[in-house]
Amino acid sequence: MIERYDDPAALAVEWDDLADQAEAPPFLRPGWIAAWIDAFGKGRPVVLAVRRDGRLAAVTALLTRLAGVYSPANSHTPVFDLLALDRDAADELADAVLAFGGHRLDLSFLDPDGQGFAAWRAATARRGIRTTAWEVARAPYVSLDGNWTDYRSSLERKFRKELERLDRRLADSGHVEFVVDEGSPRWPEALEEGLRIEGSGWKAESGTAILSRPDTARFYRTVAAWAAERGCLRLKFLRLDGRAVAFDLVLEAGGVAHVLKGGFDPELRRLGPGMLLTERSIRRAFELGLRSYELHGTDDAYKLRWTGTVRSRVKTQSFPRSVAGTLTYLAFDRGRSLYRRARGMPPAERL
Repeated sequence: MIERYDDPAALAVEWDDLADQAEAPPFLRPGWIAAWIDAFGKGRPVVLAVRRDGRLAAVTALLTRLAGVYSPANSHTPVFDLLALDRDAADELADAVLAFGGHRLDLSFLDPDGQGFAAWRAATARRGIRTTAWEVARAPYVSLDGNWTDYRSSLERKFRKELERLDRRLADSGHVEFVVDEGSPRWPEALEEGLRIEGSGWKAESGTAILSRPDTARFYRTVAAWAAERGCLRLKFLRLDGRAVAFDLVLEAGGVAHVLKGGFDPELRRLGPGMLLTERSIRRAFELGLRSYELHGTDDAYKLRWTGTVRSRVKTQSFPRSVAGTLTYLAFDRGRSLYRRARGMPPAERL
């Protein structure tokens, strides 16, 4: 049975229960989705849900616009997916989304190894719908198998020596503390302190810092409040004589640490406070027995110093076999091909 709602809050309790059963990441929960829609959503939200014997078995949120239907996801979204209890429910939900889709259906930051993407491929094949998919990000992560000592030994020797040198130099500059605020009563003040650190240096100059845009600032403040209420907010600091010199905004849930944003004092770049904060954070994750430490974002060189493993994120575009759908498909397919060719990128995969 397919149900439709206009507000994620209408299903929030059941949605969270389903996410618990499916061991879903925080980004597929209604609190995250609602915060994203409030900050970035352009269009009318709609929630599609599958029920089985009266119980919620699958759910997803979408945004409808004149040009088509879109997932509530952008570069601030680590992963988006169809949340489903099992493959049958995912298949039913994928069919419902396609039936709802209009002239164009865009889903971004999907996990190509996930249950939802497999259901999506099968549903588009059954319906004979033109669909393309291409990689939009490669998100590094550290698998926390084994122990800290073995992991650290696996890093390049030159990198290990660099960390030791930076650690000594920072310690010579004053008293160093690694502090984790796990949602204490003063977490809002700690968050603002961290956002000022995140927004310093090149991020502020390039306009990519959280505080550089009102919508982005609102999103992360809302997400932090939601995460603090759920008990998964972690504000991590490296302090030098009490002053914050590096910061990471992290969610810890389901045995996974998700690094959302971070930064460091650019005046202390030569002392590597950001790298030293990451080192302490990964060590803490090992000590807590977490399963993985997700660096998210893109596979920047500084992240790949910590790991050689990444998670692919893909975008799909689907177009119904109607006159309008065909014309839209041809226009987007031609434009996308020219864009990717001009930048030396591989062609989008056609599903």
